This record gives sequence, C-alpha cells and structure tokens, in this order.
Amino acid sequence: MPTRSFPVITASLIAVNVAVYLYQLTLTGSQYSSMVFKWGYIPLEYTHFVQVYPQLAVPYGLTVLTSMFVHGGFMHLAGNMLYLWIFGNNIEDYLGKIKFIIFYLISGIVAVALFTVTSPASEVPLVGASGAIAGVLGAYVALYPRARILAACVSWFLHPDRASACGDSARFLVCFAVALRATFVDGRRARGWGCLVRPCRRICVRVFLFQTNPKER
Repeated sequence: MPTRSFPVITASLIAVNVAVYLYQLTLTGSQYSSMVFKWGYIPLEYTHFVQVYPQLAVPYGLTVLTSMFVHGGFMHLAGNMLYLWIFGNNIEDYLGKIKFIIFYLISGIVAVALFTVTSPASEVPLVGASGAIAGVLGAYVALYPRARILAACVSWFLHPDRASACGDSARFLVCFAVALRATFVDGRRARGWGCLVRPCRRICVRVFLFQTNPKER
C-alpha cells in the first residue's frame, strides 16, 4: 500500500541490520561465532542468572535488544528485511515514527520472552529480527485484512504473487518461515525463530493500543 511519507524508521532499521551483517562478514569463522554467542540472546543466562560464556559477557539484559540486529546468514537477513520493508512502511505510516519503533521493539521483546518460556534452559543463542517483524506482520493483518500485496515470493513460488494479507497469505507465511529458518553457527544451532510468527501475531493483533485517530495522523 502507498504511504504518505518516506518510512524513515523502517529504512533505518533495515540499514542498521544490513550494516551489522556487513560487519559480520569481515570476521573470521571463530570471530563470527563469538559475535553471535556474545550478542545473541541465551535463555539460560536469564533463567539461571549465569554467564554461559563468561569471556563473552556483556551488560545483563543488553542481549534482549542486540539479538534483534544480529543474523545467522544472508538468507536469514534477506528474508527478514524483505518483510520488514513490505509491511513495516505501512505500519510506520499508521502509527507514526515514535510509536512504530516502540511497537517494533516490544514485539521483539515478546518474541524473546516466548523463546525463554519454551526453552528456559537453552544455551543456544537466539538471533535475528524475526520476532519483531512477526509483530509488524500481525499488525498489518489486523489493520489491513483485505489489502492486496504484490511481491516476488522466492522459494517454492518463483513468480510474482498477489495475495490477500489475511485470506490467501499462506504463501507469504511459508516464504517467511523458510527465510527465517534456523541457521547453524560453528556446529551449534543459532536460532532465528520463524516459529514465533503465530504467537506474536496473536499478541500483536492488539495493535489498537497504539492506534492513532485517523483524523490526527
């Protein structure tokens, strides 16, 4: 859907994620792994108050946010940024810049919380913007259930696909899950939780908490 102004926050989030990934590419194999384990979110550290990797310790609580900007591979990043651009610009246009960034971060935090509940003793780092973008996708479905989307859906569907955001969105969700599949870092699984799409969508459908009077937007 067309927007009334350039989506500054959405573009900035994409730029930051891409910049972080480009930095990751400059690292050696061991450095790359260390960055993921240092800045990724590890549930065990928060449920048992221990440092799984003391040599990589960062201020407590920081990885809840930093994990949203680290990705495990190119397809992981590309899938996330594609969906952020497709859906984020309209949600930013609807909510406004400040409310949008707050909503985006809260969605990411909710995803981290769900990962912690389902895997409280996991030492596997959670990385990626999947949870935050799942919230954005949920908000889009809630606000624009009959919107038509034209996008190139890569994977099993190698052709432009026109689909309803709510009705025939299965192809989009399949592509989303495929792009956000778990990746492997140094033989250990660094997870980009595409499986959080459904619970995040249910939670973030309550986007009305951030709604603005259309006359005032």
